[in-house]
Amino acid sequence: MVYHSLKEFRTSAGSLGGIAGANLVALAMVISLVYAMLAMASVLNFGLLPDFIVGYLVSFLNENNAKILMYYDNWYYFRLYWITFI
Repeated sequence: MVYHSLKEFRTSAGSLGGIAGANLVALAMVISLVYAMLAMASVLNFGLLPDFIVGYLVSFLNENNAKILMYYDNWYYFRLYWITFI
């Protein structure tokens, strides 16, 4: 009984390594915590290497989106969209 509990704990702790890796890679690339959590949630049952790759991809995609949203016109339309949505 105790062995089964320890084995299950070991398996779950080992599977969380990739998720933490994706989150930390995204945070190291200096993106917001929301996008880092998005990277973490998207790689829930993957291996370790795909988790790191997804962390890098989310970081680079966020960087490009930030450059696009820096223009005033885009922020203006984005703000209008959210006001009409609420």
